[in-house]
Amino acid sequence: YKAALQEELTHMDTLIGTTLLTQKMEVQKESVHMESVDFSKLCENVWKRYKPMFARTSLVPAGAIEPGIVVNGNKTLLLQLLANLLDNCLKYTSNGGEVRFSLQTRMGKCLLQVENSHDQMDESKLDHIFDPFYRIDQAVGSGVGLGLALVQKTVSLHRGEIMAVPTEIGLCICLQFPLDSGV
Repeated sequence: YKAALQEELTHMDTLIGTTLLTQKMEVQKESVHMESVDFSKLCENVWKRYKPMFARTSLVPAGAIEPGIVVNGNKTLLLQLLANLLDNCLKYTSNGGEVRFSLQTRMGKCLLQVENSHDQMDESKLDHIFDPFYRIDQAVGSGVGLGLALVQKTVSLHRGEIMAVPTEIGLCICLQFPLDSGV
């Protein structure tokens, strides 16, 4: 009983913290501190942290990170964005599946793609993937359905675009940010 209660408290703490962060981002759009961020290094560091977690769950990770990509952004929010995307890969990719992580420049923009293998999603689910509190049936573990909603808000704050695209192996979350023009 004590373990179940502790798990519920942790779940509620996560829910409250994420909800507050989401609302704070909405209220403080204009006052979020932005600076030049070496997004390539940030991605490399986060990718290195997640690779052992993928290995423990028998996932096959593949990463390609173009060096030297700098964006004007908030480092903390970008770290949270990357963690949310890779956490989703851990939740929604079955054992032995693939996770692909790619960062590159294309047509003067930063393009981040995070793809994972799983069963194809029907359009009705894909239409709601960025809605707050929406969870797809095949999620493993705990979560409240705020991760991708928070990712979408972060992308918006960074004047970027986001979309979910079905692929041959599953789903790819594609993000585009403007490059830092001061570099």
